[in-house]
Amino acid sequence: MGHLSIIRNSIIRLAGGDFLPILENEKVLFGSGSKIAENKDYPKIELLIEAFEKRGEKIAELINTIDQQKLLETSPFNLPTAQNTVGDHIHFFYMHEARHLGEMSLIKNIILKNRDHL
Repeated sequence: MGHLSIIRNSIIRLAGGDFLPILENEKVLFGSGSKIAENKDYPKIELLIEAFEKRGEKIAELINTIDQQKLLETSPFNLPTAQNTVGDHIHFFYMHEARHLGEMSLIKNIILKNRDHL
C-alpha cells in the first residue's frame, strides 16, 4: 500500500498537481529498491490507507481536468516506455499499480483460503 501511494504521488506530479503530504520515511520504506524494514519503522495501516485514498481522489480530480497538451509534454521521469510523454508515463504508472493490486489480491485470497491451516 505504501509503494502504491508513492506511485500515486508520481501520477499527481505528472498531471500537474502538487505532491500530497508524504509519510515519514516514505521513500526509504516504499520506494523502488527499498528493503524490508523492522515492523516498528512502518506507518500505521490507517495512515497508509488514508494516503492511498486521498491521493486517488486527487488523481481523479486532476485526470478529469487535464488537457491534451499536458499529456503530450515531455515527462520529467525516465521510464522504460515507448514514448517519454506525460500521458505515456501516467499510463505506465496505472499499469504498475494494477499489477501490484493484482498481486495483493492474490496474496489475500491465498491467505483466506488457507487461514485454517496456518
